[in-house]
Amino acid sequence: MADPYAIEPEPSSPRLPGQTVLREDEDAVLDALAADIYVHALDCVRRFGDFHIAIGAGRFEQRLCVRLMTDPAVRLLPWNRAHLWAVRARRGADGVTDFREIVELLADHAGLPEGRVHEPVLVGGDHASAYQAELREALAWREKGHDRLDVVVLTLSPSGAVEGIADAGDDDGGGALVVPTGDTVGVSMSAALVNSARMVAIAATGAGVAPVLREADRGSIPGGAVRPIGGALRWYIDRRAYPG
Repeated sequence: MADPYAIEPEPSSPRLPGQTVLREDEDAVLDALAADIYVHALDCVRRFGDFHIAIGAGRFEQRLCVRLMTDPAVRLLPWNRAHLWAVRARRGADGVTDFREIVELLADHAGLPEGRVHEPVLVGGDHASAYQAELREALAWREKGHDRLDVVVLTLSPSGAVEGIADAGDDDGGGALVVPTGDTVGVSMSAALVNSARMVAIAATGAGVAPVLREADRGSIPGGAVRPIGGALRWYIDRRAYPG
């Protein structure tokens, strides 16, 4: 007969740089990430007066935004002090960016003040330089050394790259914070900008990324050029992505 008080062994985690947050399913991953963003936002508002978060435009990020607005545990996130940025935005055939759904979720329902929702304008001239200038201006209100993004949310793709900065080059990109995307009209944050953030969160959920995480156990580290300097790197993984 099994000991009813036996302690369950800790689940194994993939061999990844930084910290790993392993949960049973994607819903639990969303809960963990939302809670971490909430705590981080409160701390940044207390220390700096505002909070800068950059996220992508995929399905996971949309679910995360809904969770941040509806979960009672994190619903008091200080959106009135937040700045929302696009990790990457691309213009569709209809002229609308793929980041618009995120904007509509948060700008209309979370109470983000006008001027703090930074959707790239992908018409006219040099989109990347314009977005970079907007980013620099917003961060310039902070004292030197604290003028960086607070949280960047990325997702791991089945290719082993992270969605959003896969086309953005590397840290040797001449100091550019934002660069044009290579596949269509759009902009993407550079690895250098992402790596300067206080926390980089990479979500790896679903069976599609399981082969990538298995390769990580063999020494092949996913994520490309994402290697934070002076900030935390956290992977948020579910059991479909890493059965153990």
